[in-house]
Amino acid sequence: MVNEFWAKSSINEEDMTLAPLDVSLQSRFVRNRRQQRVRLQKPLRAISLNLKENCRLEIRTASLSGGLAPISRHLAPGTSVQLRLQVGMRHMQATALMRDYRAQDMAFEIVDTNLEERSKYRRLLAGSLTQAIPESEDPAPRLDLAAAG
Repeated sequence: MVNEFWAKSSINEEDMTLAPLDVSLQSRFVRNRRQQRVRLQKPLRAISLNLKENCRLEIRTASLSGGLAPISRHLAPGTSVQLRLQVGMRHMQATALMRDYRAQDMAFEIVDTNLEERSKYRRLLAGSLTQAIPESEDPAPRLDLAAAG
């Protein structure tokens, strides 16, 4: 029955390489990161579209739910940003919440994008999966989104 579903679906093996991570029961955080972070082979450029003074991001580490990027100007954590990302010759749009600073980078969380845009983003990340960051080496702390909300 499962094989019949896979044969009829448009889901391929590459789509499944970024499956959600298992939840750690020993974690001291309320909400664990559920998506694998990937070091991109080439930085992904993004620009904000909805701010009085727009900013640029150069995303080097990303997951399906967000990422880390040097940013051209300071944004307060919690700022909602409409991003346009350059994915190859195409663009992808997403709404993101800016989170916290870590050294030169700012974390962001993708909170809204349509399925077609997310599919483009997933393919980009899956293509860079050889550069995955193991949880033990990930320098970015997990966010306690329940407390931040």
